[in-house]
Amino acid sequence: MIELRPSAAGKWVNCTQSAIDELGKPEGDTSNADEGTIAHWLAASRLTTEAAEDGHPKVGSFYRVAADGTIELATAEDEDAIEVTQDMWNYVDEYVNAIKRTAEPENVHVEEAFPVFELLGYPGAKGTPDAVITRDDGIEVHDLKYGYNPVHAKDNLQLASYAFGVINTLYYDTVDDDFKITLNIHQPRLKRVDVAEYTIATIRPLWELIRQRAHVIQHGEHTEYNPGEHCHKHYCKARATCTALAKHVLSGIPDMEGLENADIAEKLSKVEAIRKWCDAIEAEAYTLAVDQRQHIPGYKVVEGRGGARKWRDALEAEELFKRLRLKNDIVYKYSLVSPTQAEALQKEGKIGPKQWEKIKDLIAREPGKLQLVPESDKRQAVVLEDPVDDMPDLDDDDFSDLI
Repeated sequence: MIELRPSAAGKWVNCTQSAIDELGKPEGDTSNADEGTIAHWLAASRLTTEAAEDGHPKVGSFYRVAADGTIELATAEDEDAIEVTQDMWNYVDEYVNAIKRTAEPENVHVEEAFPVFELLGYPGAKGTPDAVITRDDGIEVHDLKYGYNPVHAKDNLQLASYAFGVINTLYYDTVDDDFKITLNIHQPRLKRVDVAEYTIATIRPLWELIRQRAHVIQHGEHTEYNPGEHCHKHYCKARATCTALAKHVLSGIPDMEGLENADIAEKLSKVEAIRKWCDAIEAEAYTLAVDQRQHIPGYKVVEGRGGARKWRDALEAEELFKRLRLKNDIVYKYSLVSPTQAEALQKEGKIGPKQWEKIKDLIAREPGKLQLVPESDKRQAVVLEDPVDDMPDLDDDDFSDLI
């Protein structure tokens, strides 16, 4: 039997063969994932304790994710250390405050594991929602996403799996079809919260889809490849070697000659998939060559350019400068805080409300650069004016003086 994870449901529900092809493959680079893990741990700590007391995370502390997934205290010198910056604290604070405003502590389940696949008769990892709020007439499932890629709550298979586990663990068969289920995606770095509302009756088709695909995978019959954006969106570990994905990415690209706008559109629709596919191949090759010490024909491992120079010991360097009697304006460099840093100081109470009102008037922001995106993108389209022809209309007489 294959252990399925709710957090990967968007992958194996869409492509049942992926659950089989991923078996035994390494996770790859987890640095971004580790930062998200630290942010989630910080959020859980903030929801279960009133303040950052001794032993609890603080701004400026360093942590790392151990091999078993636990969080360990680290130092700035540790290669895999992640700092709890003021920005991380503020982002997590937005999520934490949203939960605290919504419900009383006794109704909030923080990082509590609920069975999902065992309820369907199959083995699998338990679903661990970031937060669940329970009420007499419904539940809210909250998920913190610390990355920058927009994630949507509607038809979110991960959160639907969590909801299934919560309902069947805490409520059993005591709820009717009108019982409310609200799925919430929090993305503080994008300043967005996405919400999708369901009832038992309207979310049941999602549960049935999950059950059907889990059944197909566990019985090993009729699994299918279904390549698409979910291969990269959910980081399928087999995407670099998947022939179905390669065929999907490279098929249907028109020849370069005689391109119409529709041909350009067809090519453009493939660019992101090709780029991510290439990234996946490079990552797979790096893992084989560097981590697993395997030879890639035609390639070799070399040492790249060294990192930025730094003091072995900043305090020792500072003391040496002082002993050498170098002037402060040579040794130290001062710069004005950025608007983001100023806002952080305001949130810390170091800049007062009246002072902040005056400071805000000096903050400007350049408009975003125009981007060409698929029509499925949620952002409002920009209405562009026709290009202006700055050249005046001329006739033959206008050139007579030049002859």
